[in-house]
This record gives sequence, C-alpha cells and structure tokens, in this order.
Amino acid sequence: MLKLSYLNIRRAFQTVNFLLARVAGYRKDSSEAWAMIALPLSLAAVLVNSGRFMSIQPHSTLQQLLDKLETEVSAASVHGLWCGRLAAGDDYGSNDWWRYTLRVVGQEGDVQENLLSALKAVANFTDQHLQQDSFEFEPWLPAENVACSLRVSALSEWCQGFIEGLSAVLGKRLMAAPDDIKELLRDLLDIGEVDPDVAGDEEDEKQLLELTEFVKIAALNIWHEFANQHSVAAEEKTKPTLH
Repeated sequence: MLKLSYLNIRRAFQTVNFLLARVAGYRKDSSEAWAMIALPLSLAAVLVNSGRFMSIQPHSTLQQLLDKLETEVSAASVHGLWCGRLAAGDDYGSNDWWRYTLRVVGQEGDVQENLLSALKAVANFTDQHLQQDSFEFEPWLPAENVACSLRVSALSEWCQGFIEGLSAVLGKRLMAAPDDIKELLRDLLDIGEVDPDVAGDEEDEKQLLELTEFVKIAALNIWHEFANQHSVAAEEKTKPTLH
C-alpha cells in the first residue's frame, strides 16, 4: 500500500473545495489556446523524430527531448520545475529560465538549436496550458500503462521540481506567503518524499489518483497566488502617472 503516514490526506482534501472555488474564477475558454499550441508542439515532435510522425503526448514528447540531451533528469521533474517557475511569475522566454533549465539537466554548454527550439515549444505549451485552461492542467506523468511505482516516483519528482522552480525564483519571499499556501507547500514537500516502492494494487492506484488530483489543485492555487500578484504588480508599473 502507498504509505503516506506523514501526510494527512483527509486534512489536505478538506481544502480542495475551497481551492476549486478559488481557481474557478480564473478559468478561461481554451479552444483558441489549443489551436495555437498544436502547431509548435507538433513541430517539437517533428524535430525530435527527424520528420517521423508521432502522436502528441506531452510527457513522452518532453522525455524524448531530454533523452536527446542524454540526461537522467525526468520529464516529470522538468515539467514540475517549469510549472514552479511559472507559478512564481517567471517568463519561459527569458535567458535566465533556459540557463537554469539547462544547468539542471546537466547541459551548461551549447545545445543544438533545433533541440533547444523544440524544448522552447514544449515550454510554451506548458505556459499556455497552465494559463488558458486551468481545469485541464495536469502534472505530466508517465502513461497509465506504466507501472504504478514508476508513476508514484514521477509524481514525487514533479513535486520536488515544482518546489525547486518556485524557490529559485521567489527565494525568501516564500516566507511571506499566506498560511494556507505554506501548508500546501509543506504537503507538496511531503509528497516529494513518498516511497515509490508500492505493489500497484487497486488501493495504491486509488491513492495515487487522489494524490495527483491534490497536487494539481495545490499547484494551481499556488500559481494563482504568486503569478497573479506578479501580473498585477507589472500592470501597476506600466500605468501612466498623472502630473
């Protein structure tokens, strides 16, 4: 059985209704976003496969790109890292974003331009998916036909990446977060330490599903807390002043 003795799932899920209500106010129609996202993600797939067709599956697309870089860092970890930085209000188009990403995956030297372009396309997909259709957002994990233990491990790595990305951008400002946000961050840290050694029975699958849903809602709530503040602050700076 998936052992989470140090994480009070019941307490965590008591906040879900509150979080859903909070997130609901930010939901936007995603039809236009999907139309814009499809082309760059298809391009990323083409670049990875040298023109061969592949079905678009975000986790596997990102994993194939990382495999090209010969890194041991997982797609779940990188997606978590990117979502954490986006949640902190960071811009995936900045040079600092890519310096940090490449350092994490052990690629501080030159990277092939077509491979970097493909990574940027997938990062764009991540950004648009998070902003345009909150309820469709999901942590990128291996497919359901992959062993439960590997998916548990991936969820753990996603949470670790999310916290790392958030902390890298916000630093000590996290200490000023509201208490409910700090509690969610502690929960994500706990999930990041979950033992992936599970049997993969029906109960394990049920708990993994519940944890994944909780991580999704927690990440969205954190994103709205920090990224929204960053957006408001940026708008205030650009407002004309009266003389």
